[in-house]
Amino acid sequence: MIYLTYGNQSHGVYSSYVIENCKYISDNLNYPVKIIALVSIRGFFEMRRIRKQLYPNSIILPMVPGFHRWKLNLLTLTLLWPFIGKKKVMALSPLAANLAISLKNLGLVDKVIYDGEGATAAEWNEFDVVGNEDLKKDIWQIESRAVNDSDMQRAVSHKMFTYWNEKFAYKGQHRVVIPCLLNGVFADKPSIGKIDFEEIFNEPKTDQITFVYAGSSAQWQSMDLLEQAVIPLMEKDGRIRLLLLSDQKESECGIKLKFPSRVVLKWVPFEQVPAIMALGDYGILLRHPSVTNFVAAPTKFAEYLACGLKVFISPGIGDYPDMIAQNPLGYVIEQANDLQNIDLEQTSLAEKQKLREFALNNFVRTSFKDSFAKLISL
Repeated sequence: MIYLTYGNQSHGVYSSYVIENCKYISDNLNYPVKIIALVSIRGFFEMRRIRKQLYPNSIILPMVPGFHRWKLNLLTLTLLWPFIGKKKVMALSPLAANLAISLKNLGLVDKVIYDGEGATAAEWNEFDVVGNEDLKKDIWQIESRAVNDSDMQRAVSHKMFTYWNEKFAYKGQHRVVIPCLLNGVFADKPSIGKIDFEEIFNEPKTDQITFVYAGSSAQWQSMDLLEQAVIPLMEKDGRIRLLLLSDQKESECGIKLKFPSRVVLKWVPFEQVPAIMALGDYGILLRHPSVTNFVAAPTKFAEYLACGLKVFISPGIGDYPDMIAQNPLGYVIEQANDLQNIDLEQTSLAEKQKLREFALNNFVRTSFKDSFAKLISL
């Protein structure tokens, strides 16, 4: 099988979402997967080197410059495909899926599986991800074709199928839900207790209650909601500490400027994140209402649980508020000031172990073996 990607996904997404899934299918289901990735010509050779190291069974190709010229990449793939053979293609993103569907219409591809990691058209328009206005208009039709003309669809949440049905009149019969799953650094080795609290906060651990936010400062991450929720609480409760594992600049981080000794802002290598994150008691996953978030399955949710953190989550984030309502995993936060109504306390070691156990039972690939097998069975 071929796994086709288009554009430069972030290193985190590419390694934890694309590569780990391809490795699992190849190694555990004995179904070899070759990645074909079209990437930006800018920094192409370095990108090719990195991705070939991560997954040797890859073909890394330069894409035609300009996202709006994405259709021209069909010529590159058409010239390449006689050397590939008529195989099944799983495609990440609507653009990659449309290229694969066009190859199928040319008789070069057997079946097309659309790997729907998000609501791309909504995201591009809600958060101005792509500057080209014509492409932002066209992406609705492009995504509809990916959803309806592919032979099978994978979604990361049940809410995504609801959205596809409402927006694109989706009636697909071959479908599977596989959420964003844990990267090996979170799943393979326990991280709880590996780093001492004082190493990070420069104070001994006593009665502090530590909130954790891990992720970028991108617009859809809703950092403003974090500040609205946590600043009043920190003013009221001197026990509260905040660990921000983020790329945000300190000079632009209002909560760090306001509480310099109680907020730690760090950006650390991915491999170090689990052990540091495990120092916390609660993970923060608050986002503004949007279609992008309504269908999402943020890996951060599983990562927080795997590190023994209860989760504060907004009501409109994929399937996870329902999961919290059914399991003692945290709290659904309707309004920012709801945090002040919760009886906060440190998460005990026993609770941390249970949260981690839940993550390892529900967010690792072995738990979705049948779903992955169904995905490739068509």
